[in-house]
Amino acid sequence: MTVVFVDACIFLEFPPIGQIDWLKLTGDSEARLVLTIPVLNALDHYKTDPRRAQRAVRALENIREIWNRNNGVREEVTLETLADEILKADFPTGYSPDSNDDHILLLLKKYQNDNPGLKVVMSSEDGGMEAKCRARKVQFLRPDPTTRLPSVPDEQTKELNRLRLENEKMKFRQPSIVVGFENDGKVCGKYSFQIGIPIESKPKLDIPDGRIGRTYQDMMVSDEDKEAYRQECIDYNESLDLLKAICASSFEVEFSIANTGTAPATDIEILISFPVGVYVLDADRIKPPTVPERPMYGSIGAINVPGIAPAFDFHETANIEDREDEPTILRLGFQELQQHTLKPVKLMVVGFLEPDGVKSFQADCRIISNELPEPVQFTLNFVLSDQKPA
Repeated sequence: MTVVFVDACIFLEFPPIGQIDWLKLTGDSEARLVLTIPVLNALDHYKTDPRRAQRAVRALENIREIWNRNNGVREEVTLETLADEILKADFPTGYSPDSNDDHILLLLKKYQNDNPGLKVVMSSEDGGMEAKCRARKVQFLRPDPTTRLPSVPDEQTKELNRLRLENEKMKFRQPSIVVGFENDGKVCGKYSFQIGIPIESKPKLDIPDGRIGRTYQDMMVSDEDKEAYRQECIDYNESLDLLKAICASSFEVEFSIANTGTAPATDIEILISFPVGVYVLDADRIKPPTVPERPMYGSIGAINVPGIAPAFDFHETANIEDREDEPTILRLGFQELQQHTLKPVKLMVVGFLEPDGVKSFQADCRIISNELPEPVQFTLNFVLSDQKPA
């Protein structure tokens, strides 16, 4: 049997859980879905969200129906609801009590420890959750993206968009949206890249063997604080190695979007599908981890000054062993883009999971908007440059 912790996005962006083939997804003959308090709280929160209220209410009603039929979801699939919560004081280093994702993962870890004989996985389509699962060695289960529900605006927005579209059609005006790479004031669909991202050079730390030093102040530091500092040094060195590995097998690229048509475009959604073996990260998250500080002894007792957790908890995204054979989907959204407008979108880092997999590739792009009569589909070309980096 496979135990599946279900994230809130599964309830909001996919059909009811009773319509999802969990046995096919898990590859098992029996599945137990686990519902946590953080997920229930998130669904309650979305009841007041104009765009997701209907789906949140529907999801909660569906959960109550499952409770009323003895937690039966479908054949060989049941639902277990955990009433446990993790107190803020019990969050370990590297986990944030303000993060629902971290709260859910701590509950999953506790469940796993209490049930060592069971296979426990996390199901979500959220990129941040996936990155955290990979970083913390939690098996990740992504639902079939073809079953994802379409984006549905609220009723008022629907009516406004309908009137706007009719008005534009009457004037024979239409937007024309393109996504690619800015070159001399235009957006082109070809990008030439070189592998390697420069980063600030930082040395590794020597791992203390239990005694930080021989001074009076060092000897007065507690064994607990010494061990905590030692673990922070280990985490820092591992994070530094992972950062260097990512930067050595990736490149930076800034996407741009342009509306070359004669009318504004609204509610724009862009999906860029990268081939298997290629991953995408936010460039602003590629930064060296913070060096941990040694514990100190103060006038009122031993005071531990902890280091900051690794600055990029996504690093296991680039883990070759754990990567599933599925394309990476980059989603970009814009509320409005005026006609004759070109603007940068986001600086991203694109990398390769296998060192021998570095090569030119193509990414499929799909654009939808309220004003477009049908989705726009095209291909972006990424060309490996023959030039060597300076």
